[in-house]
Amino acid sequence: MADHTATFICLKPGLLTGAARRYVGQLHYNTLGLSQWMLDPTRIEAAVCHRISAASLPLYFNTATRSPCAHKGSNGRVLLIGGEVGYGGAILMSAEAALAAGAGLVRVFTQGEHVTPLLVRTPEVMVTTAPEATSEAFSDRLQEALSWCSVLAVGPGLGQGAFGRETMKAVLHHASVNPTKMVVFDADALNLLATLQAEGTSLPTLPSSIITPHPGEAARLLECSVKKVERDRLQSAQKLSALLGGACILKGPGSIVHSQPDKKMTIVDAGNAGMATGGMGDVLTGVIAGLAGQSLFPTLDTLTCAGTLVHSTAADMAVETAEGAGTRGLRATEIIPYVKHCTNL
Repeated sequence: MADHTATFICLKPGLLTGAARRYVGQLHYNTLGLSQWMLDPTRIEAAVCHRISAASLPLYFNTATRSPCAHKGSNGRVLLIGGEVGYGGAILMSAEAALAAGAGLVRVFTQGEHVTPLLVRTPEVMVTTAPEATSEAFSDRLQEALSWCSVLAVGPGLGQGAFGRETMKAVLHHASVNPTKMVVFDADALNLLATLQAEGTSLPTLPSSIITPHPGEAARLLECSVKKVERDRLQSAQKLSALLGGACILKGPGSIVHSQPDKKMTIVDAGNAGMATGGMGDVLTGVIAGLAGQSLFPTLDTLTCAGTLVHSTAADMAVETAEGAGTRGLRATEIIPYVKHCTNL
């Protein structure tokens, strides 16, 4: 485990992601006078992957300005589905993060017990309560919500019971017949996808989808061990994005974004150890859904990279500006106020 590591000519992916964070220490980089050669557009295009950091945020948001004629409907109708009984915090954090990212309208489909705390914390959110999961009313109410939205995110606090299973059945069908609609799958939505695979069900091709697994969820989706996922995170991200044909964020130190439609790989060199706590993934889901609703980015790859970078940079800002700065004790809700700062550079 080094205190310092030096690398030359170009940055190596293996120094920036996964367990490398434990072994590299402070990374020093020198191009040996080849920076102009390395910056040739054709050479950049041919790179194995790209690196983005907090300094890259203006590249995403300087031109992503909001029209002076914008209205709430033009900034996205975001639907978030989740919050099984006892798991309301996850969907609440996602909703609040979607608002912080700039979504015009945010609606939550969840269990009735979560309505009051959700509206007390975020009165800007609309809420649709879920009836009994196996009832006709459940199907009708969910279908109406799915038809209403322009962006859909499913998974935070979803659970793997009847509520989760019936929701995923409806979401996958809706996404299959609306392939251009953005869908984000997180948490138990990913575990339910893995269950469908294990049962022999073929997953649909959803080119506008984003999946956000941590290594454990990735291992279940790829039907392998976490150790195998972590041994080659770049290859794992590529395999994961191929499952639905959209984009994947393989979370962890140096999160990796791979977009199947764009054939691009990116390491997000931001974030800190304080993010290793419950709720961080739920905030990420909300951020991505909130950005997607505004149609700010031309490709799935740029949207996914921008959302992941905003989330990680917001966590760094929360640590740096907190009283008695440090990563221990960082809560997911503490990074939400900084999301707004990151998207308004």
